[in-house]
Amino acid sequence: MNKTINVIHFWPGHAGHFIGFLLSLDQRTYPIHNPKDDIATITSRKDYYSFKNLIWKYGSWRNFHIAFLQDLNLGRTEFKRIDNFLNSDFDTYTTLATPQHFKSYFPVLKEKYLDKNLKVNYLTIHLSKHLDWVVDEFCKNNNNFPNPPGHIFPKDFHECFDDYQKTYNPYVINLDNIFYGLSSFLEEYTKLNNHIGLPLHIEDATEYYKDWYTARKMHTLQIQNPNKS
Repeated sequence: MNKTINVIHFWPGHAGHFIGFLLSLDQRTYPIHNPKDDIATITSRKDYYSFKNLIWKYGSWRNFHIAFLQDLNLGRTEFKRIDNFLNSDFDTYTTLATPQHFKSYFPVLKEKYLDKNLKVNYLTIHLSKHLDWVVDEFCKNNNNFPNPPGHIFPKDFHECFDDYQKTYNPYVINLDNIFYGLSSFLEEYTKLNNHIGLPLHIEDATEYYKDWYTARKMHTLQIQNPNKS
């Protein structure tokens, strides 16, 4: 069986985990999962990844991400997941990291896995500058998680991100379209899954998106789509 790994390099607050889970809705993908959970118990990906009742279940967005991505950025659990994926009947897995950890995580990932006989889809997430305030609002509402509003990232983070763009020419996921609402999200989701070669799950993706949109309090913001009158 041919194996595929999707690599997503993204800035904190730019919905990287949401998109990673989105690409794991299909049953043929190896799930991004809490190491404490048995994969066999994950009967519904949509329900497993749902952001509905996130605060009630986990207490905070930070705890929610820790629950799923324990030790991801240090590689320990993530490399174990990838090993398990390669030895499984699943054919696709999505791994993700922000610039903070990408410099130490990616070289090992590349040497150990990506230089082998695997298909790799390099991905990144783009948000237009005029929508930076949406991320700032999210951070304000979540005790400065994942970073304080207006936070300036170190120079080496930007260099790391720029090097990734230049070296791998990644497919760009347009976060603007995900912020604008359901219809533009579904258009972006369709283009993304067609690029990767995953089947669409419109009904599940719609419900999953609505839960995330509400949990992130996007419905309280006046986000204007300039492409629509």
